[in-house]
Amino acid sequence: MYYIHLKLLIFNVLILILSPVVHVLRKVIAYWFVNDFKIQFRNQLPYSFVSFVIVF
Repeated sequence: MYYIHLKLLIFNVLILILSPVVHVLRKVIAYWFVNDFKIQFRNQLPYSFVSFVIVF
């Protein structure tokens, strides 16, 4: 029982540490896709839009 509790505690701490990292990564990826979307607006509209939707 104690072992399971320890595993949950470690899991919670990992989530706490990884949440901001994932948030920042999502922001960076979103920013990158927005720039990509602006650059490729004329020649590859559907592809960029699909990629943009997948991110969010």
